[in-house]
Amino acid sequence: MTPGEELAAYLGARPSELDGRRVVPMLCERAEADATVLARPGWLFELKLDGVRIIADKRGDDVALSYRKLRDATDSYAEIAGAVRSLADPRLVLDGEIVAFDEEGRPDFQRLGRRIQAGMGNRAASRAARAAASVPVVYVVFDVLAIGAYDVRAFPLEARKEILERVIPAEGAAGGLVRRHPTFADGVELFRLCRERRLEGVVAKKLGSPYRSGERTFDWLKIKAELDAEFVVIGWTEGERDRARLGALDLGAYEGDRLVFRGRVGSGLDATTIDMLLERLLPIEVAEPVAEGKYPPKAKRHHCLPELVVSVRYGGFSLDPSGLRLLRFPVFRGVRPDVIPTDCTAAPDDGVAVPDASPPVATPEARPVATRAARRIHVTAPARPILLDGTTKDALCTYFEAVAPALLRHTAGRACALRAPDGAALWPPPKWTPAFVRTKTIGAGAREVRGYLVDSLDVLLFAVEAGAPSVERPPFAADRPDVADLVAVRVRAEPGAPAGAVGAAARGVRALATQIGLPAAVMSAGPSAVVVLVGIGPAPAAAAAPLASLLAQLAGEAAPPGVQLDAVDAVTAPFSPCPGRAGEPVVVAVPLEWAELDRVDLASLGLAEAARRAAGAARSDALDPLTDAAIDVASAATALERVVAARGSR
Repeated sequence: MTPGEELAAYLGARPSELDGRRVVPMLCERAEADATVLARPGWLFELKLDGVRIIADKRGDDVALSYRKLRDATDSYAEIAGAVRSLADPRLVLDGEIVAFDEEGRPDFQRLGRRIQAGMGNRAASRAARAAASVPVVYVVFDVLAIGAYDVRAFPLEARKEILERVIPAEGAAGGLVRRHPTFADGVELFRLCRERRLEGVVAKKLGSPYRSGERTFDWLKIKAELDAEFVVIGWTEGERDRARLGALDLGAYEGDRLVFRGRVGSGLDATTIDMLLERLLPIEVAEPVAEGKYPPKAKRHHCLPELVVSVRYGGFSLDPSGLRLLRFPVFRGVRPDVIPTDCTAAPDDGVAVPDASPPVATPEARPVATRAARRIHVTAPARPILLDGTTKDALCTYFEAVAPALLRHTAGRACALRAPDGAALWPPPKWTPAFVRTKTIGAGAREVRGYLVDSLDVLLFAVEAGAPSVERPPFAADRPDVADLVAVRVRAEPGAPAGAVGAAARGVRALATQIGLPAAVMSAGPSAVVVLVGIGPAPAAAAAPLASLLAQLAGEAAPPGVQLDAVDAVTAPFSPCPGRAGEPVVVAVPLEWAELDRVDLASLGLAEAARRAAGAARSDALDPLTDAAIDVASAATALERVVAARGSR
């Protein structure tokens, strides 16, 4: 056994065959991480390499190099295949990046682009051989997935790194063509070096983490020092003179399932690159645009299928005269054959991470919690507004992190609806919905109810990413759709209603519920509305809707003028933002005490106030009497019949 194989056996590895030619590499979380991770204990840090990801599979003298998309790269980098072949271990699967360095020793993707282009299209083999002489490259290895007879992906990161030290010496192998990627304990200092040397950024990796092939995971996070991203080519425009055939590329990126126009790039294209691009683009040309968004007017525009991915360095996004947010100062860097088109997600709110070693400061208005737990869901464009008052996705995620214990106790075991800020339901689930987000379809009388099992913070963050952050809970459990535990009456003030009208009408519903022996609680439902919840459970679900309608009708007869009472069959979950109308403040569904109903300003019950109240509501709140009380539904029905009869005799 070789030293590396002996260590794998000593650490308890079990024999298992791994075909590196079929391994999709583990990926960093798609969004840039909060720079505070740079000072987090329990992580190691590496320079983010500006190259192409390569899995190397060695079986004796047989070496195969593969891109992320499993396309073979062996002929394109024949000298790297030969260098891997020279390693002492006869059987290896390695993960790393092939990099071309500039004169100052920095990874240079534009220089590497000449090697990538040489390996594409017709006459690739002869072009690759010529390019190898003019553009030297190095294989920088940062992980080992298999050694000898052992698959070591389940080992913790630090164990794999120790095995790698026994595979590749500190000085490298094959004259430096294969090198081991160094690691650092101080992420803040490494990031500062990146800013000073204009390096791409830092990758943070969690100690103890296994290698998860093909997954994006919060165990690996990227923090970029400069802006560059991958975009999918959605077309091109013709230019003038020597750029007549291709003046600029039209670029797009994905927002969930939607492909959106992001801008154009022409800088960085030379004659050789244009030849290569047209060789790839002409066979996939189509007649109509493939992306959403308004394209700037341009004569002689061509459209193509979204199959070719390119890397672009840019200075952010700017607002053009037509109102579009488009790439600013873009420069073409090269083609990315190792990137899947749907992985192109650069958005106008993406930016450069700036590290801050000082401790985070939290205020109730901005940061209800100071520390952020690892998220299993990727939230794109965190600075993008999501609520009607301009609250950003990141701020709403932070809010949910603060109130999750109080909110989730009210959604457990229920198939909830997820709604957009304007009330539109999210169904069916998006194609990108993670496996941990579970759904349920249940029969409720003559209809079907489809919903999400909102049972973790990650599901709440999924709701934010899906654009439907309002959680609506039904009056029955997911496993007992035939049994209801509450009915609800919404009380809303119309324009011009007198002060105190909502409170008076809500107390009228409560008085009626108390008269027939049912407990009632109240919760905010908008800047001029509350919802009165009446406990009935367990009771036949078929009787719930008629009961709610009757309560709304009877209480409405005595309600003050200017107030509308309506029965509703589902309510916004406590501590979830309510759907609303543009121009109105966003109000959170907050359980209220009856004594505060007249003095509370409903419009003030936003995220900050709700977060403050949630701190004491993780175990109990004003809605608990609905479930704690002993309810005699039969007696309540009889009492309600007497009330109806008495009013009918007047």
